[in-house]
Amino acid sequence: MYCPQCRDEFREGFTRCATCDVDLIADLESAPPPERVPEKKDAARHAAVAPQMLEYCGFLDLNEARTSRDQLRAESIRADILVREAPDAALDAPTDEEYWLRIESQLFRRASEILRPDAPVDGGEGTVACRDCGLTVSRGESFCPACGTRL
Repeated sequence: MYCPQCRDEFREGFTRCATCDVDLIADLESAPPPERVPEKKDAARHAAVAPQMLEYCGFLDLNEARTSRDQLRAESIRADILVREAPDAALDAPTDEEYWLRIESQLFRRASEILRPDAPVDGGEGTVACRDCGLTVSRGESFCPACGTRL
């Protein structure tokens, strides 16, 4: 299937081009020339605006990240699990992975309260807990390294 406007090819089962908002056709040879070929940036105009996402603290393993994500889903908060290699991991050693949650910025504080309701404001011993994500950071820090909140 093809779009008669932008000429993109689609897999079987698709019936409309979301970019051009027109019905697809079986072949391009019988199609009249397009009225205009939409620019690629037109697709962005029609696409939903993606929310700003913030990363929430690292987890010890994937199961811990999944459990936390499930807690948030129960409260109607979507979260993505982000798996990445530890920044100091040696490339010739077994993979050392870190697990994080990515949460919409406007829901971040609420998610932090759900995941760490007992997070102390003062972590003691020269540390303080970030008021947004609960990460314990040194009192000398100006910003939380996990979420960027000014301390």
